[in-house]
Amino acid sequence: MIRKMLWAVLGFVVLVVAFGFYKTFQLPDDLWTSTQKFAGCPQRPSCVSSIAQDDVHKIEPLRYTGDARQKLEQVIRQMPLTRIERATPEYLHVVFQTPTMHFHDDVELLVQSGGVIQVRSISRFGYGDHGVNRARVERIRAALSAP
Repeated sequence: MIRKMLWAVLGFVVLVVAFGFYKTFQLPDDLWTSTQKFAGCPQRPSCVSSIAQDDVHKIEPLRYTGDARQKLEQVIRQMPLTRIERATPEYLHVVFQTPTMHFHDDVELLVQSGGVIQVRSISRFGYGDHGVNRARVERIRAALSAP
């Protein structure tokens, strides 16, 4: 009886992990490149967005002076476990890989006039992120403002 229960629990864990890996390799369908709209965040707390209105998800947009796009790409390329998925003069979609489980997080950066860069950072899988997305955006902000 106990052995069957252990096998059932193990099977469940394997299914959850397999689903997580499947989900993390699926490109989200609400990216700006697909919708031409900068998305907010879903209900789960593993996302921050500069267009979100609630305290859990809201983060200030990035600010810039000069050639923001070039500086943004330099900053992103220096961050570990990153891959630039899509780059246009006004937009960057970057995939960050988590170091332990290798899950993928998506960061979208939309450069607008007036020195504003809209930003969204979201985990593809999981409910919480322990503040990883917010910390990532703040690291980008700090690097952008560095001389």
